[in-house]
Amino acid sequence: MGALSIDLLDREAVIDPHTYLRRVRDADPISWSERHRAWLITGHPEISEAFRDQRLSTEHIAALHARMSPERAAATSAAMTLLNDWMVFHEPPRHTRLRAPLARSFTPKATANLTGRVTAVTEHLLDRLEATRGGDFVDRFSHALPAAVIAELFGVPDDEVEWLAGWSERFGVVVFGATGHPDYLTLARESGEEFGVRLSGLIEQYRATPENNLLSLLLVSEGAEGGLTTPEIIGACSLLLFAGHDTTSSLLGSGLLALLERPDQLARLRDGTVEVGLAVEELLRFEPPAKAVIRTVIEDHERGGHHLRRGDSVFL
Repeated sequence: MGALSIDLLDREAVIDPHTYLRRVRDADPISWSERHRAWLITGHPEISEAFRDQRLSTEHIAALHARMSPERAAATSAAMTLLNDWMVFHEPPRHTRLRAPLARSFTPKATANLTGRVTAVTEHLLDRLEATRGGDFVDRFSHALPAAVIAELFGVPDDEVEWLAGWSERFGVVVFGATGHPDYLTLARESGEEFGVRLSGLIEQYRATPENNLLSLLLVSEGAEGGLTTPEIIGACSLLLFAGHDTTSSLLGSGLLALLERPDQLARLRDGTVEVGLAVEELLRFEPPAKAVIRTVIEDHERGGHHLRRGDSVFL
């Protein structure tokens, strides 16, 4: 497979990433993709080593934005502002500061309190599917379930839940670099700009009258020592809303498909041979919602016979 042919958004790579990435790995576990202008590290020992290498940094949003054409940079400006406040794209100490307020809010007790809501929403959606004798699982279940639960967590009103799911899908063109999408510039501009506008009303509401939700908790320490600024709160919410919705929705859809394509495994799950929790862990390994993470080279070095230069992007 030549360097120019490696495209993670190619139809073949999306439908069967196992076969596609195996070919890339077998050719060379460290390969250059002209399509993504990035190095791809696909071998397990090479990835394990790369995750521990401090010459590869999580901070790449500013560099990514700087490499864009003027037209694309303008269209993605608001989206990049959101992404720049995502803790996953920063190293300590900023990563630590952005993460701390969320870590205090996501205690085991706090998340356990959502169990009843998750169960109720799941049963409602399944009852609806049964009543209509089925339907589009992605649209009617895998998108709807995480959107409803995340809305509950943040205090998003019921009439905004559908918007939340739709925003997550639209913002995905930016997060996943789907620049080949025919409406990329429009979706990037609109999804980046609309989030802050939509959230500002909720911020004003819960700043004045706090309730028992995550947004209110973040606003309590707004601007104080150890707290987040208003733009950082908006960024943190966009991270959790997108990451929580997109990953869960993707896992539900791809997990169901994997089981339907392997009826012997589905039968083991149905008859109790395999415990549900173990099946979830295995599906997370086998069909992970996010198949790559990005690093930026911050120091020139040799890796697997290749010279990686400062500023290069690396997909693990």
